[in-house]
Amino acid sequence: MHLIQRFLIATVALLLVGLYLVGDSGALQPERSGSAFCASRSVGTETNAKFKVRLAISRKAISLGGTVRVRIENPGAVDAVYGYPYRLQRREQNAWINQPVGPFFSARLTARSGSAGRCQAVHIAKSAAPGIYRVSKSAWPADAKDERPKVVVRATFRVLAGDGS
Repeated sequence: MHLIQRFLIATVALLLVGLYLVGDSGALQPERSGSAFCASRSVGTETNAKFKVRLAISRKAISLGGTVRVRIENPGAVDAVYGYPYRLQRREQNAWINQPVGPFFSARLTARSGSAGRCQAVHIAKSAAPGIYRVSKSAWPADAKDERPKVVVRATFRVLAGDGS
């Protein structure tokens, strides 16, 4: 039993260090409490009507090197489950091209019925190309036996060259 306790403590410590490193990389960071976005209604959302979960985004336009905040919102009657990972894509001609993100550490998060999930920050590097971007996340009902029937929710935003003014 003592060995199992040590293993669990080491695992939790490693996970915390990993989350700290991901936060410093800018790839995905939990939003600090007190943020206006986390405390108020979102600026723009895209809703998937089949499963009442949507992805809210803090801003519709940012400058290179900027950050948008996203969160899963669940106005439905069933708790929703989702993870930290997200997909970031940039529009090129008529196609969405995947952009590098991560690394992500697996974590199962819940957005209770009628509430918003944890805020996350999506950072766009200063070296990225300006254009139209979208962030996507997967969610599924908390009572599902596995990640199917998952839904993908998306929010689109524009990345502007320069200081965005």
